[in-house]
Amino acid sequence: KFVSYIKPELLVTKPEMINQLASIGLTGGFMGIESLHQPSRKSIHKGMDINRVLDATESLVSKTGAHIAASFIAGLSGDTEELIRAGDEFLTANQNRLFKAWFYTPLILLYDKNMSGVSDIDKNPEKFGYKVFDIKPSGFANWQNDSMNFSRATEIAIELSNSADAKAYPAGWFLATAWHVGSTDEDIKNKRLLEHKLGQKGILYNHMRVK
Repeated sequence: KFVSYIKPELLVTKPEMINQLASIGLTGGFMGIESLHQPSRKSIHKGMDINRVLDATESLVSKTGAHIAASFIAGLSGDTEELIRAGDEFLTANQNRLFKAWFYTPLILLYDKNMSGVSDIDKNPEKFGYKVFDIKPSGFANWQNDSMNFSRATEIAIELSNSADAKAYPAGWFLATAWHVGSTDEDIKNKRLLEHKLGQKGILYNHMRVK
């Protein structure tokens, strides 16, 4: 049994990987989905159609029974608060067939010591509809777009992550942490994430990705 990072686009372009992952014991996985809104995904070079990605994920879950976790970003260009909340409702309604856990982070614009950006959005924020304030060397900047600012994106990410935690089952790296603290397969299948005594160290370091 093992837990792994999974690039979901590869499940679409190389569907044979699904049976291969099932045959070698995939039990949990982590995917960076980031948004369910296609234009927003394109802004961060995730151009694969989201419906194809979700269909492939559903096939993976069906074939393997794996507990998949996914990450999402609040504040991407084109993502309004309404779209993010609608996406969260979709994730909740489809938890059994897609993601057993998910979480949100705010969009973070990072800069190195020379004030150079790291990502395309960092380097040319205006192109993606962002106004940037208070850039700090070797740090991050505050931003605002037509839908929200960094502060509001942070609030949304915290609120929806807390709500998602209450619904989640051990998935992705947290599944590995559940192994580490001695949770049984039956517990992992039936108990919510917060019922497992993961402990702060386990949460931070996500021990044991192979069992």
